[in-house]
Amino acid sequence: MHELHKIVKNNTNWYFDRIYAHMNGHPLQKSGVVSLDSLKRGANGRYDAIIGVSASVGGVHRCLEISSDTTIGNMGKFRSANQDVDN
Repeated sequence: MHELHKIVKNNTNWYFDRIYAHMNGHPLQKSGVVSLDSLKRGANGRYDAIIGVSASVGGVHRCLEISSDTTIGNMGKFRSANQDVDN
């Protein structure tokens, strides 16, 4: 999450494909533990994203919805990957 915040903030002209490619170099995504499933940019540096968490971590693939407002203190709850996801 921290790496995603930094990449989005520092590269305002990057969109999903470029951010996804960059994140593939991150050890957690490279290992398959997490993946950037979607990212939508909004105005004034705002964004919404979904990070997938491998079933190897907890037995079922889960997703975490985050946004430009997300911090460790207000991180959303994981939800099952088979729930509807807006891409």
